[in-house]
Amino acid sequence: MKYIIVVILCMLNSTLVYAKFTLDKFGSYIESGTDNNEIVITNTGSSEILVFSKEDTKATKKIIGKSLFYIYPSVIKLEPKESRVVNVILKDKNIKKEELGRLVFKEMVSTKNVSTKSVVNTSYNIAVIGRPFDLIQNAKPWEKLLVRIDNNKLVINNPSNYIVKMMSGISLLNKDEVLEIIKTDRNYILPNQIVSIPIKGKRATRIKIQPVSVSSNILSPVFIDL
Repeated sequence: MKYIIVVILCMLNSTLVYAKFTLDKFGSYIESGTDNNEIVITNTGSSEILVFSKEDTKATKKIIGKSLFYIYPSVIKLEPKESRVVNVILKDKNIKKEELGRLVFKEMVSTKNVSTKSVVNTSYNIAVIGRPFDLIQNAKPWEKLLVRIDNNKLVINNPSNYIVKMMSGISLLNKDEVLEIIKTDRNYILPNQIVSIPIKGKRATRIKIQPVSVSSNILSPVFIDL
């Protein structure tokens, strides 16, 4: 499968302080059968920093209705060019399907003029997927989607145990003619979720979606017949 472009699904804020850090991945599976789901954090700047790591609980609860993860250690100190590992742990070891949540990583540095005052220099907010240890990985979960038009609505049903991540735009086509491009308010379809989206007409014979991998790579377009 060809990767077209790499997108970092993160929120980045910078100040005039020049210390920076990066993550070795911007999306990952968090397996229920282990506590060794590692993310490597590297200080790429020239100053000592503290990095605070935690679940974005508000965002995760909005998606899935509960808190999913905790991170250990939650605070690490990094010298310039130093790397350290944090472990992301799934709280519920008995989940039966994939569950989507978000993690936030914030770098704190001392300001130049007031050494006792710290500021957030860089932050990342990334999506991760918790999954049962015995669920076989599926590289093409969108193949499980069932799509139909019902009363001027596009209905997308995900009857599987897998999360489908995709770009927010969905194209309605009649053969190769683009009839409409729908902008959705989310970039995922959860397991056993049915999404209904208003459309303008009923002439569509298929849709085009742009899947996104768990590591946040945009994949080749996929066409699904109605």
